[in-house]
Amino acid sequence: MERIFSDFRYNKNIERKSIDFFLKELNERVGNKALLVLTTNGEDFLYDEWVVNRKSKFSLSYQSNFTKSKRLKSTILNMLVERLVVAAILVCETEQKYKDEIEIKEIWGYRLIKKTKKNIYFEKIKHEELYNYCTIDISSGKNIPPQEEVVYCGPEGKICGWDMI
Repeated sequence: MERIFSDFRYNKNIERKSIDFFLKELNERVGNKALLVLTTNGEDFLYDEWVVNRKSKFSLSYQSNFTKSKRLKSTILNMLVERLVVAAILVCETEQKYKDEIEIKEIWGYRLIKKTKKNIYFEKIKHEELYNYCTIDISSGKNIPPQEEVVYCGPEGKICGWDMI
């Protein structure tokens, strides 16, 4: 229990409503299982991977692959204390097969942006921006082919990797 109170003292000034919208969005997108990747901006950026499992129709469970923490909301709040942006990539299993062998995955992107010291803005990343982000090698800037089995999703539509090859 001690860590819960320490986290609250650390992140108590960060507005929680946008993070609640984000968690609701996750609940709407995740079928049975997903992987959630969190990153932050800045030179000493933070990175964390979370396994997301469906517990019931209305709830999900979370566990960090690195820290084994189960407290996703506190982790995001803590990231936003010192960072301006937390980006989240959600990779959802669909239980459907591409070419009868590889599982089709849906990728969704989100940002939580600190507008002021307290106020957070929740943003869904457009499918075209997500597609462009996922098909560029960050180190070289060169285009890489999309993954055939991936559907790049956003609030206004989807781009299927197999259509882009």
